[in-house]
Amino acid sequence: MKKIVHLLAFVLLAGSTQAQQCTDLFFSEYEEGSSSNKAFEIYNPTAAGIDLSDYVIYRNNNGATTPSDSLFPVGILAAGDVFVVGNPGANAAILAQSDTTHTMTFYNGDDALYMVKISTGDTLDVIGEIGVDPGTGWTVGSGATNNFTLIRMANIQQGTNNWTVGTTQWNVFPIDMTDSLGAHYMIACGAPCTPTSSTITPIACDTYTAPDGMVYTSSGSYTAVIPNAQGCDSTITVNLTINTATTNTITQAACDSFALNGTTYTFSGTYTQTLTNAVGCDSIITLNLDITATPAAPVVSGTLEYCDGDTPTALTVAGAGAVDSLIISGVMDATLPGGLPKVIEFYVLADIPDLSAYGFGSANNGGGSDGEEYTFPAVSAMAGTYIHVATDSTNFNTFLGFFPDYVGGTAGNVNGDDAIELFHNGAVIDVFGDINVDGTGQPWEYLDGWAYRKDNAVPNGGTFIIGEWDFSGPNALDNQPTNAGAPNPFPIQTFSYTAQNSTINWYDNAGLTNMVGTGNSFIPGITSGSISYYVTATNAGTSTCVSTATQVDVNFNAPPAVTANASATDVCEGENVTLTGSGAATYTWDNGVTDGVAFAATATTTYNVTGTDQFGCTGTDAVAITVTPAPATTLAAQPTVCDSDAAFTLSGGSPAGGTYSGTGVSNGEFDPSVAGIGTFTITYSYLDTQSGCTGTATADLIVNDCASIAELEADGILVFPNPTADVLNVQTVSEIKTIEVVDLSGMIVANGTDNSVSVLNLAPGMYVINVTTEAGLFTKTFVKK
Repeated sequence: MKKIVHLLAFVLLAGSTQAQQCTDLFFSEYEEGSSSNKAFEIYNPTAAGIDLSDYVIYRNNNGATTPSDSLFPVGILAAGDVFVVGNPGANAAILAQSDTTHTMTFYNGDDALYMVKISTGDTLDVIGEIGVDPGTGWTVGSGATNNFTLIRMANIQQGTNNWTVGTTQWNVFPIDMTDSLGAHYMIACGAPCTPTSSTITPIACDTYTAPDGMVYTSSGSYTAVIPNAQGCDSTITVNLTINTATTNTITQAACDSFALNGTTYTFSGTYTQTLTNAVGCDSIITLNLDITATPAAPVVSGTLEYCDGDTPTALTVAGAGAVDSLIISGVMDATLPGGLPKVIEFYVLADIPDLSAYGFGSANNGGGSDGEEYTFPAVSAMAGTYIHVATDSTNFNTFLGFFPDYVGGTAGNVNGDDAIELFHNGAVIDVFGDINVDGTGQPWEYLDGWAYRKDNAVPNGGTFIIGEWDFSGPNALDNQPTNAGAPNPFPIQTFSYTAQNSTINWYDNAGLTNMVGTGNSFIPGITSGSISYYVTATNAGTSTCVSTATQVDVNFNAPPAVTANASATDVCEGENVTLTGSGAATYTWDNGVTDGVAFAATATTTYNVTGTDQFGCTGTDAVAITVTPAPATTLAAQPTVCDSDAAFTLSGGSPAGGTYSGTGVSNGEFDPSVAGIGTFTITYSYLDTQSGCTGTATADLIVNDCASIAELEADGILVFPNPTADVLNVQTVSEIKTIEVVDLSGMIVANGTDNSVSVLNLAPGMYVINVTTEAGLFTKTFVKK
């Protein structure tokens, strides 16, 4: 970037001179427009017509020293008239003014034109410099010989074979400006004019081109003579100061990024910045930059809590410095009918056992995230694999020459203004573009073009970094039937990735000054107490980049102080006891006991408990439960009675002095009418007053639905009175053979053969009478009062 300051001091000198006489043809207009819109114009400045057959125009292409093409015009060019040569493919405005069309106009801005008079061999005029290739074009004033229209200044009255002078003789107009073609204005020859003089004091950087075209590289006082507005000499004194541009090369290594003069770089490479130095000239800085990525903090796995006496096992770091395994590597918006194909390219950074954990979605027109719109199938993917998702396979194959891996429907239907999100297990791991901004007009727009990831980029975690991408610019693929034939093709399947190897270091202090181990595996060096380790990952390139340290606390824990507790330690046989542990997290008892669950104690026993705390450490304790046996207690078999029988006193319990309980029992008596029909368990309980323990025994008592007296009479037997105190009478229709009275233990306590039996000497209670007749055996119960 050059800055030139001109200080002009014009001094008009007295007197006048005659302008140079117009002598011969010269170029009056030159058009180098878009496409085939090219033409040049020849002017006759003399006062008489000129026969064009005495002239030839040559074109030397790209710095050639011999002509590449020539034109021998014919006809008489009238005084003050022009001869226009147009391109055969030019627009209508140019063709309307053309006297002829010719291949001489097949020039670019770097091809020289010159006109020679055949009769004398003189070169009359030149546009460009013969034998020099300027690249794209020669500079002319504020324009150039390419992409501009040039019109000869009105004070120029003849041509020049010195292009250095010629560059000063043209007025510059925009490309495709054809308004003046076909006519030319020149100050008339022979008009009086006045020479002028002036002084300028320019300050330039490195080089300076004076008004007469002379180039100077050092400070000094110089003189330049050029035509003034009237065509006379303009003598210019140039008091020149040349300042020098500066250059500087910086070689820099950094972790992750490097900022220089407000620009942040995130990739290795060579960069150039052009600034302004103290004297107003260019300060060109070349930055040779080597970026090393800082790895993520290590993720440590392994046992951190031990019990005193344990042998520690290794702590490990898996995948140190690793990144996620899939990345967006490119996106393309082509222009086959329907704006197809639309393609998203992904790259597999590391082996993926199940690709269905990944998916993507497009954020259209800045509308924000639409979430995961496409989920990959459940297949594996190998590191180094490219995955292409398109909106259809036919157009993809037509444009790129092979078929896509997947057709993504609406998720892959991206235009050049849509962002893309990549998901892993539902979380965003990578993004292209800004999901909340329409990409139209943004630096990342890829309409009818493409964007492609720079090598060794890693998933950005959802924060778009534009410096990681190269862009074709909008419309790069316009009207291109195939990618291979495009001038700026989509660089499909060119992304590459080399994983950064990380070194793992283990320290025992937060200041990271005392390293105790290296590598992905480390065994703690203590067997008791506690210690903190600090683990870092280091990427070593030109820079050494160290991750944030991960703190790992290793503890050796004392066994828990476990206490065995019992709801009671002295119990009677069969009494419930609940055992519980305290001082730990979980408890295991022997003898089949469950912590906190009651059980019936049957014998004196010592119970042991093992308590385990949250670290897996154990402690033990024991509690003794003394069980006093219950007194030996029995209950004799109980009778079968009728529901109509009267209440009677229960008996048969031993030792004597106990109590009876059960359905229908009250104060030692059983009432069949209260109990109802069925089988009932009678419990006899005896309290040993010395031990305080109670023994129990049970027996079943059956209550039947018995017949009434009328029913008994119908059966042919009647027993009465019931209850009785002394005599029990028996009446039957058949002859009685035997009568037996049996107590509840089954012992015969009385008998007879007539119609009555004496029970006077029997103890009160329930008895059974068995009567045998000719008709059979009849059994009844009665109560002795």
